[in-house]
Formats: sequence, C-alpha cells, structure tokens
Amino acid sequence: MTITKFVFIDLDETLIYAQFCGRTDPRSVKLTNSYSGIKETAAILRVPSPIDNKNTLEYYSSELRPGAIQLLSALRKKYTVLMLTAATIDYAEANNEAHGLGFSEAQIYGREHTESAPLLSSEQFKNGKAYLIDNLPRADNTRKMGYLKLLNPVYLQIDDYYGRIDEAITAEQISTFLKEIAD
Repeated sequence: MTITKFVFIDLDETLIYAQFCGRTDPRSVKLTNSYSGIKETAAILRVPSPIDNKNTLEYYSSELRPGAIQLLSALRKKYTVLMLTAATIDYAEANNEAHGLGFSEAQIYGREHTESAPLLSSEQFKNGKAYLIDNLPRADNTRKMGYLKLLNPVYLQIDDYYGRIDEAITAEQISTFLKEIAD
C-alpha cells in the first residue's frame, strides 16, 4: 500500500508577516523594520471581520517571506501541499491571492476547520501521512496537531518570520525539509 505524503504549512510568521492596521482603510502603509532598515510597501489586505459576522472590514499590511515561494515550489514538486492556519479562511485566501502562494480554495484549511472535528479520512486523505511545517513550538500547536491526528502528523518547526531580511528561508533549509519528509 502506497502512503501519500501531505505537507501542511502554516501562514503567519511562517510564509508571511502581517500587521493589523485597524478598521479604516490606510491609503498606503510604509513598513520600516528598525532591525534591518528595510523600507518597502507591503500588500494591504481587506478582510471581513470574524468578530461581527463579517459586517465590517479589517485591514492588514502583509509581507511575503523571502524564500517562501521557493519552499512551496520545491515541496509541490514531490508532495501535496496544503495551508493550515489558525487564521480565518478569508484572511488566508487574501494572503494567498496577494502573494501568489498558489493554493486553491480547497487547499486552505483555516480556523473554521480546526475548531471543528479532526480532519476526516476522506478519499483524498486515505492512506495518507501528514507533515506540518509551522513556526510555533509543537507544544503550542495542539489544535492543529489534533486536527491532523488521523494522519499521524510529523511536526517540522521553522524559524519565526517577523519581516526581517535575515529571516529568509534558505536553500539549505528547503533541502533539510525535503530530506526530513522523504525519510
């Protein structure tokens, strides 16, 4: 029996770094990262607020992590890659579109999913093995690990991304993840 490997990857502080801008549309947001001196215009996201049944919008500035697209591309050459985030689906889809992450709607699992029952063994996940790439320590990720429990998940931690250039995903890190999943 062949086992299919599914790689679930987190969004915030893994692939992107976002800051809440409030509920008023900022004309433009210039982010200045005092640690690295980077100045650039980030993507501005408009996302329905989960707090009031999506009746108002929340605004975020969002930066793509250097190396994130290369990581996703390398993983997709060998495995089925899905997004698993503690954020809402609306927020995840807005980031996916803004940064060209390449996930279809069916490949994005958000808070709405993880707050429900564990991922079911549908035909898609039959004979599957899950890998979760996330910035948080495993002990802080019990909800995601519980959601994936039927796929016997392997936890792979990545360094945090807070918008600094020295927090890029390197070719060496990508190689390490590929080797850990291949074993």
